[in-house]
Amino acid sequence: NKRKIIFPINLGEEKKALETYRRLIKSYPLSTLAPDVQIHIGRFYFSEKNYSRAISEFQKVIEQYGRSETASLAQYHIGKSYLEIGSFRQAIAAFQKVAPESELAATARCDAGHIWYNKNNPGRNLENAIKTFLDLVKKYPRSNDAPRALLLAGNCYQELLEWQKAADIYQQILNQYNNSEQAKIAQLLLGHAYRSQKKYSSAITAYTVIRDGGTDRYPVEMVIDAELRLAETLTLSGQYYESGSTYLRVRHLREQHNPLTALHAAVRAADAYAKAGKNFLAKDTYEDAINLYQTYISSVTPKQKKDWDQLHQYADGKYQELLRKTQ
Repeated sequence: NKRKIIFPINLGEEKKALETYRRLIKSYPLSTLAPDVQIHIGRFYFSEKNYSRAISEFQKVIEQYGRSETASLAQYHIGKSYLEIGSFRQAIAAFQKVAPESELAATARCDAGHIWYNKNNPGRNLENAIKTFLDLVKKYPRSNDAPRALLLAGNCYQELLEWQKAADIYQQILNQYNNSEQAKIAQLLLGHAYRSQKKYSSAITAYTVIRDGGTDRYPVEMVIDAELRLAETLTLSGQYYESGSTYLRVRHLREQHNPLTALHAAVRAADAYAKAGKNFLAKDTYEDAINLYQTYISSVTPKQKKDWDQLHQYADGKYQELLRKTQ
């Protein structure tokens, strides 16, 4: 008959706990809690970085209690153990053996895909990674791992320079998982994917969504990155005045946190205004860049000083040139 196991409390040292778990398994092998006790034994060896022994202990759960959810947990931990020792193919195989109906099934398959994607894996294969990620989304569309898997699939397509497929994946995230954290990243990457195809209008639209959403919806660094990319893309599409105005927003956003980025943005804004034929506005913006330099140059690190000096020299030269033109 199955008998109830009462887990020991305040056992002290972990090794004493381990011995207690072994006695419990020996005394009550048919208890409904026996699989959980055996899992604890495997976790002990995992925490001790004795991964081969951990695999052996987790395997006992599968062999003795194969139909339980705990067996799926043990199978998942076998995959994690193989991953720790760099046995990538065995880790993938272990993750794929997690029962399809298990609550860990989607996570295990996502981890398997990530191993195919892992740059430290000698057998790295982006096509296999994409297939694994997309199969996961098809089978477990409501899983929390689904948007994560899609984002990684998009990254794979990006690395393969298949920009439209990447864009399609990022748009899928926005359509199906708009409230996920991955959707925020996908919105930015969607802009990158369009820009890489020279679809500047679509890229501008993607970046503008982040600018308009602001820091209420997106992390501040992402908003600034999107503003910079938006300004660059506006320049590429010949919208110089709009590019200058966007660079100026970055200049004001970054002055307190990263003055060098603010200086770069001010100089680029002035360049954009000059290309737009707005010479007076360009002159004033170069002057603003010069003032930024004078305000912060005394506090910059020696490593950054060269960049500051080059930007200052460039801005001052352009300012003097425009000063002569506008007098």
